[in-house]
Amino acid sequence: MQRAGILSLLAVPSAFLSNYVARDPWDVFFIGGRPLLPGVYFALVLSIGALAWATKSKFEVLTVFLLTVLAWFLAVEATLSVHTFLKEATAYPDALSGMVGGLVGASITVYGVSLAQQQFRNVQDWIRTIAIGGIAGVFLELESQHSLLPLFLVWQPSVAASIGYGLRAGEKS
Repeated sequence: MQRAGILSLLAVPSAFLSNYVARDPWDVFFIGGRPLLPGVYFALVLSIGALAWATKSKFEVLTVFLLTVLAWFLAVEATLSVHTFLKEATAYPDALSGMVGGLVGASITVYGVSLAQQQFRNVQDWIRTIAIGGIAGVFLELESQHSLLPLFLVWQPSVAASIGYGLRAGEKS
């Protein structure tokens, strides 16, 4: 339980950075016009958790980092694609597309964490974390004036807490 709280707390500054410092001045952390820094911030949180509780391998920590950044990118792409499809068909395209993006992001993220710790490769940890990611994605509906802070403040700490809860202390791969 302590791991969940620590990762959740570390995810709060990540959420604020993700919202307010998503662009770097040199546009280095961009792919296809999409900012990668929110993924980088959250990847740092999970990498700290992986190093502390999941693995001794720097390669596995790097894998968690890279797959978390990839999860962010693909979640954004999924969200935008679904939003384009739904914007005329439903009253809540932000909530529904955010849910899809949350599911995509959480799914790829748990896969990365599972590569770093074998004990995290179980149905309970995966389903719990992916469900939390999908439910938290609904908070995209609260976007206002291009601020994603409500989404980031719910999604990142809750997904980080679920992952922290699933990490087995002292059982590094």
